Amino acid sequence: MRSAGEVALASGHNDATVAAFLKIDIGRTAGAMARYGSLVTSADPDQAALGVAGVQRYAPLVHNALIAQLPARVIVVSVAGQRLQAFDHGRLVHASHGCIHAPSSVMAALFAWAPLGTPVVVFPGDGTSVKAQTAQQPAGL
Repeated sequence: MRSAGEVALASGHNDATVAAFLKIDIGRTAGAMARYGSLVTSADPDQAALGVAGVQRYAPLVHNALIAQLPARVIVVSVAGQRLQAFDHGRLVHASHGCIHAPSSVMAALFAWAPLGTPVVVFPGDGTSVKAQTAQQPAGL
């Protein structure tokens, strides 16, 4: 049970970090998810269960809030996940599978698809808190 909560929390943290890097306001959902996330590792099984349930409720809301407000086209790269994703109006149009290496034909298609100025977000993607991941962002960005 706890591992499911930890996975959902890491995913939610990553989505909230992408939102922070893009300066997207996802409302109070990330805060609620983090509050429940603090309960996931509780020694009290009832508190842990509440934490897991809360994280599993709020992590998808964080994701949906992010997707709804993405720029028209955006490329997102998770360093820890070694994953590249391209979104067109909130719809995933390309995803690498555990590796950011892509054949030249895929890269050519991405370059043709993404006009000059398309945001490219490279973020830690390690599932830690938004604060921890944004602290890794180089100054001035």
